[in-house]
Amino acid sequence: MARRIVLNPGPRCQCLWNAWRVSTFDGNVSVMLAIRRICLLKKFEVKSFAFCSIILNNRSFISAATKRSHHLLISTRLKLYQRGIPLTEKFCTASTLDELSFHNIADETLDAVAELFEDLGETPSSPTDYDVYLSDGVLTVNLGAGRGTYVINKQSPNKQIWLSSPTSGPKRYDFKNGSWIYTHDGVCLHSLLSSEISVALGHDVDFTLLSYGGADEKLS
Repeated sequence: MARRIVLNPGPRCQCLWNAWRVSTFDGNVSVMLAIRRICLLKKFEVKSFAFCSIILNNRSFISAATKRSHHLLISTRLKLYQRGIPLTEKFCTASTLDELSFHNIADETLDAVAELFEDLGETPSSPTDYDVYLSDGVLTVNLGAGRGTYVINKQSPNKQIWLSSPTSGPKRYDFKNGSWIYTHDGVCLHSLLSSEISVALGHDVDFTLLSYGGADEKLS
């Protein structure tokens, strides 16, 4: 059995612990210097200083990681904004749909998306190998002319819609506020499809006007 070592700072380190709890990230260096001086003046045990050092170093690491994640999220959202992909104001954490509601909404979503893809394939400029196939909750769209294949399917256990895009890769969407949202960047499924398919086909295509496409939320 693995042994877990716990550092006991002792009662004389309690005041330093309370001081750390209200310290800010930017003040960690100053607090560390103050702790060191107090330890020298009051002859605190070495283990007390080591205990405080571990606490502050861990807090610095966690804060730095949080800042990096926040900066990455801001950078991602800025790039999407520059590409003209609208973002939702609220991110989705987990689907709260019951199973019956999920299947009804997911099926209606896939049916509407498949119908629009079929309409796009009936234009005179559509390549001969353009193909749309929907079966058992799996929508497969071959754009033809070497432009790649999209696969959109519902995942009942997770109550999600999964997308495999030849442009942006795989993504998992949760249902939130009336539309399907990718939790990592807040982009709606229909907004992403509108952007990518418009570029692939060379003309504007708007999926957001479909059921659960997010158009109602943008107008509200």
